[in-house]
Amino acid sequence: GAGSQGNRDLILMGTFGRQPAAATLLRNSPVQVSQDRVSIAAPDALADIRALFLDQPGGAERRRAAAALTEVGESLAVIVGTEAPEGGGRSVVALLGATPAALANAVSTLRDPATAGQVQGDLAVLNGVRVTTFRTNASYTTGDPPFWMVPYLMLDESPWRVGLLMLAAALLLALPSAWMLRRRSAMRLRARTPKD
Repeated sequence: GAGSQGNRDLILMGTFGRQPAAATLLRNSPVQVSQDRVSIAAPDALADIRALFLDQPGGAERRRAAAALTEVGESLAVIVGTEAPEGGGRSVVALLGATPAALANAVSTLRDPATAGQVQGDLAVLNGVRVTTFRTNASYTTGDPPFWMVPYLMLDESPWRVGLLMLAAALLLALPSAWMLRRRSAMRLRARTPKD
């Protein structure tokens, strides 16, 4: 079932109304699938403020995605990428269409090297031949990165870590500088003081 995927990435394909597992598998995404509809959760009041400090999209991007999803038609298909419900750096990629023909169009879009590069972000809305992409969710990491990328990924996840690193760097520069200035000041005072 959807809850027992284990340690694997998942691909979900089908039409909107015929994928009961879509709601469960996409619960970490703002994209919501119910019956024959696809919608996107509205951004909260702090989305734009969070976007300034964290690696998250602002509210405007979700509003643009919601507007693109209102153009419901027979040719509408979506490609959604999100972290699996159990987390652990596993992914769920959902290819969903209003009709089987729209789903086939999404698959052919991914197969064609000329149009596959247009599919970026965590949500791609395909309406006929038009591909519109959005970043509606925070990013997450998968796999084991090379050792030189680990500090970047750790700092990328939290602005507080960047602030602590900057504070530590300031202390590492300030303490030796203060010691050297104090030593130089003491040497000058000794040089000015007359010896008896």
